[in-house]
Amino acid sequence: MMTKLYYYLLGLLLIISVQSCKEKEINDPTNPQINLEEEVEAFRGETMQIQAVVTHEMGVKAVRLYQPDWSLDRTINLEEEGSPKEFNLDYMFAVPTDAADEVTIEITATSVGDNTTTASQKVMTKASESMYLMAHNLEGRDANWGDPSTAIKMEKSSDNPNEYSTVVTFMSGGGSDAWGSVLAIIGQTTGVLPFNAVVDFENVPEKYKDSEWWGSDNNYVQESNYPGYVKFDDEAGTMEFDMVTQEDASTPIVEEPGFYNLHPLAFYDNGGKYEVKFNKETMKLTISLTEAVEPPVEADMYIVGGGFPESGQWWDPSNGIPMTTTEEGVYTKTNIEIEAGAEMKFVGQRDWSPDNFGWIAQNEEENNTTDETRAMHNDQGSIPYLFEEAGYYDIVFNKNNLTVTITKVGDVAPPEFPIAEELYIIAGGTQELEDGSWYDPSQALQMNKVADGIFDVTLNFNDLSEDDWGVYFSFVGQTDAYTPINFGLTGGNDDPTDNEVFDLTKPIEDLNYENIDSKQSFVYYYNKPGEYKITVNINDQTVSVVSTTVETYYLMGHNLDGSSANWGDPSTAILMTQSESNANLFSTTVTFMADGGNDAWGSVLAVIGQNTAVTPFNAVLDIASVDQSHYDTDSWWNGNTYEQGNNYPGYVVYDNSSDEMIFDLVTDAAATTPIVQEPEFYNLQPLAFYNSPGTYVVTFDKASMTLTLELQ
Repeated sequence: MMTKLYYYLLGLLLIISVQSCKEKEINDPTNPQINLEEEVEAFRGETMQIQAVVTHEMGVKAVRLYQPDWSLDRTINLEEEGSPKEFNLDYMFAVPTDAADEVTIEITATSVGDNTTTASQKVMTKASESMYLMAHNLEGRDANWGDPSTAIKMEKSSDNPNEYSTVVTFMSGGGSDAWGSVLAIIGQTTGVLPFNAVVDFENVPEKYKDSEWWGSDNNYVQESNYPGYVKFDDEAGTMEFDMVTQEDASTPIVEEPGFYNLHPLAFYDNGGKYEVKFNKETMKLTISLTEAVEPPVEADMYIVGGGFPESGQWWDPSNGIPMTTTEEGVYTKTNIEIEAGAEMKFVGQRDWSPDNFGWIAQNEEENNTTDETRAMHNDQGSIPYLFEEAGYYDIVFNKNNLTVTITKVGDVAPPEFPIAEELYIIAGGTQELEDGSWYDPSQALQMNKVADGIFDVTLNFNDLSEDDWGVYFSFVGQTDAYTPINFGLTGGNDDPTDNEVFDLTKPIEDLNYENIDSKQSFVYYYNKPGEYKITVNINDQTVSVVSTTVETYYLMGHNLDGSSANWGDPSTAILMTQSESNANLFSTTVTFMADGGNDAWGSVLAVIGQNTAVTPFNAVLDIASVDQSHYDTDSWWNGNTYEQGNNYPGYVVYDNSSDEMIFDLVTDAAATTPIVQEPEFYNLQPLAFYNSPGTYVVTFDKASMTLTLELQ
């Protein structure tokens, strides 16, 4: 029988063993490993990225980055992440504008057992070669006049190293804060010094000055926080400004922009897309209009007020935010960004009267301006609604019963491309869909759901010319209406290929059967019949259209050993195999006969696209392009070697010193089937080899119209 002493000693042994294991874990002698590049380049005044892979068999507890001259001392604590055994360091920070040419950054890794390893990365710094557009009130950009780190990097010209450019979109009506679209150039994103290029306000041409703005009495005449605005010269289509360096510049204030601590070039009301070019040698800024702003959307009802960042609306009915008419007397605006403290009313025209809808101020206690259910009336003295919370809202105004429904969608912007649960295609010119589906989504065809946000469908395109409108299509997320989910496509070739990728366009809020032709974006396929697979990827906003029609090409031949190919019978042509890696390549292997073959005509080749005739598609030798060094001067017909049209045009001989021979091909629309008994070669131009016996891989490239021969 085992005694209590035995169990006591056994338990003690287990405790000692466990403690020993724990002691071994804590005091593990191994050190972390740091894998990184020993030397990297960085530009002064720009951000750089430190990348490394840190590993330890028991876990990495922390990583420290240290460079005292750069005020860099950052410890990344990994214990909250469970002290991973492998950590991918990817840290970005700003390189000082006065950084030395060569500095060293220390990276120290600490394991869970407090063992450390320190590695060094040498950083070779040099002056920045980049230029940035510091800006404010640009559509779709985060550029902020108070934050140089948001400046837009300009593209350096490949033709002129001194020229940089970018394309931006100006806001209309003063932008989101009434300061207008504002521009300057900086050479770094860490500040507005040492390099900047600002408008030379004393030399702004008079014809450029905007005399219609509210402070036009001081329009680029003297220093001021409100230096003035320019107006784009629509007639010229381009404007050029002299730029200077402002050595006393400082970062502008964002809340109340002190524009003049960095001289602005400001446009108050010139919405549109512009190309901005800067030449650092001549210090010239050129602005060219590339896409004019669309005319204001006419609607039956508009939102007016203040606090709508995306529109620039500020109590101006001429710039009212258009609402969508969903039924008679009912108007909606969805996903509109609204600031805390914003105010809102409705007008039925681009003026204050006759329709001016707001809320009734009954008495001080009942005048709760945050309650949309209180009574409304049509009166210029009506009270606006007050938004207490910032966010994105859906707004429905019913003019019939004077009620408003306000629904907060969320604190952040809803996705521009909503992930549809179902997706349908509407089209014209396909076999699967009635052309009427384009104007009636109830006739749409449902696409296959491949994964969340990814849908595909296979359609057969009809052979339609431009006169018959060709084939066209777009997408909807429901079949009872075009809204709320609809997508178009753009960005491909004007003449689409058999394998094209387009950009998906975001939903149009007021799309309907009356405006789909003018508002929706789509492409036409002319005279491109066949089967196509269409894939919509909402996640990355692309549409791919790929021809799935099986293409066939044949090698029409004569005097090929082991083959029944006969120059007088296209049905005997040899089917070529399409490459898996390149859809343009088709190949086969044949064996040429010696000494003219069975009938002294030699081994003869051409490519046809059908095995019933030599038209409509053929690819025959371009006799004008044959290199004379390839002529077979030993053949019996060397007197007329591919020099003129002839029933016996000539022969070539394979160049055994080369890995391959490549011949240019052309299409002969007038070709006819050759005669087999007495071949009239020239009614289908041959590539002929009289005495080049051997086995060859013959490859036809339909894209380049070439035939390649490789001796095996």
